[in-house]
Amino acid sequence: MATIESPACSCPELVCGTLPDEFLQHVQQGNLTTIEEWLSSEGNVNAATTAGHTLLSAACIYNQLDLVQMLLKNPQLHFNTKHRVGTLSGLTPFCIAAYKGLHGIVLALLESPSSSSSAAECQLNLEATTSRGKSAIRLAAEKKHWDVVDSLAALNSSLPAEDSKFVEDLAKFANKFNVIKRLHMQTSKEDCSIPPSERVYANDTSPRGLVLILNYKFEGNPEMERKGTEADVALLQEVFHEMDYVTELRCDLSASDTEKELADLCQQDRLKDFSCVVVVVLSHGENQKTFCTADSNAMTTDDLLSYFVPDRCPHLRSKPKIFLLQFCRGVYAANQLNLGQRAQSDHVVVRRDAFTDMMCLYAAQEGFKSWRFEGKPHDPFTGTPFIRAFSQVLRTKCHMFLDDFLREFIAEYNKTLCGQPVEVKELNFRKKFCFNPGRR
Repeated sequence: MATIESPACSCPELVCGTLPDEFLQHVQQGNLTTIEEWLSSEGNVNAATTAGHTLLSAACIYNQLDLVQMLLKNPQLHFNTKHRVGTLSGLTPFCIAAYKGLHGIVLALLESPSSSSSAAECQLNLEATTSRGKSAIRLAAEKKHWDVVDSLAALNSSLPAEDSKFVEDLAKFANKFNVIKRLHMQTSKEDCSIPPSERVYANDTSPRGLVLILNYKFEGNPEMERKGTEADVALLQEVFHEMDYVTELRCDLSASDTEKELADLCQQDRLKDFSCVVVVVLSHGENQKTFCTADSNAMTTDDLLSYFVPDRCPHLRSKPKIFLLQFCRGVYAANQLNLGQRAQSDHVVVRRDAFTDMMCLYAAQEGFKSWRFEGKPHDPFTGTPFIRAFSQVLRTKCHMFLDDFLREFIAEYNKTLCGQPVEVKELNFRKKFCFNPGRR
């Protein structure tokens, strides 16, 4: 496959009018015999119609792979002449194919002998850009043509840092882990992560982990709507993306849909590719252990955690699972003491696995409220002080072990207007953990 290097020649400017205009229709209809006869008798493989179509650019526009393969056999073919017509003006044929997601044509151009042979008159320029500086891989990523992106990311040369970051960010939103892995293989990065040991959880995959955000906004319900929650979501996505984590957002699921989402997730083979999972719940709370789903049903934290036990989630066995739980757990404000805790029943109804390798971080201690700032129109400071403080400390202290990180977070959280007491609950969380952000 071709490597990224400068082309051997400077492709000539188009000479419009040297290709009969009716040949555009021949290309569109795939009339290979007519085109081949014209080329054999008198035609120039680089000729252009009056408007500025070449045979190669037209073949890419109309997805005529057989014609592209025929043209590639011509040693006089110039690859990098830019198209002149319409929205694709200023694009090379290769960029056109990437933009349109024509994977077969992209591969044909990459694998053509002329594109990889230093003796060829013209070589494919993979660094060619549009007038706005967009490369082929950026064009393909913007259009979500991930098979094309994957092939371009697999080339045996590093992409420019700006392209790599742009494509990686889009790939994270689209959960295209194979693309992210290829980009990381081609990009030299300093490894600042803490290595695993008998006392430290491994967290060295790329991406590091999966962040599932369950956001219950209750939109359309004036009494329950959680205005400002979008700020929490945006902040979490931004910070975790910076740290090389994949985020997935699920909004206003019913109780049954929440259960289905969790059940489906915990059986997915892709979890093998992650070192850890972070689950964030943004909702109202009914009592010390339950939160509300979009249909106003209650779900307990035990129900949530039960999906991640080894039998139900085998690919996360012995891996850390962290839960950020933003919902009220009672009626007390932060400056009151909670003296009304009630004993829970010890009666065992069914036998189940114990929770293990899990940590829960609650925005409020049992019996206390959690707070959310709805903000005002055009006021960017909305959301919860819990998520804001967590994200702020995560951005600057993410290289710390989790126990030290939590002390920094609690100190920062206590500076907020609510001064709310958080609760950290470890459930056989047996080792030290670090978020280990990937170097960006």
